[in-house]
Amino acid sequence: STGSRDSSAPTANTAQIAEKQAREEQAKLDGAFSQIKDLESKLTAAKSRSSDLEARHAASQREADQLREAMHAIEAELQTKLDKKERDMEKLIASLEATREAALKAEELEAALLRSSQDNDASA
Repeated sequence: STGSRDSSAPTANTAQIAEKQAREEQAKLDGAFSQIKDLESKLTAAKSRSSDLEARHAASQREADQLREAMHAIEAELQTKLDKKERDMEKLIASLEATREAALKAEELEAALLRSSQDNDASA
């Protein structure tokens, strides 16, 4: 009977050791699983942040494009106004030159009339 008790003790001990190892392995697996879940959570958060940044970048890009278009429109409008002012100035200059020429001709006519009248007075 002593021999049978001695043979069952190592078996119970082996079972306890195996159970302890199984618990340790399970704890390691649980820890690894927990780490995987944590990393998945971090990855999901990073993807969400990345999507948010991409969306904001796209919105900024659209806003920059709209500002560029508005600036081009303003530049075109200013150029049109500038061109019109330039044409108006050219017309004004031409008008002033014509007025000056007319004034010179009027002075010449007046001088000619004065000479003519003086010549008539002298001959009379």
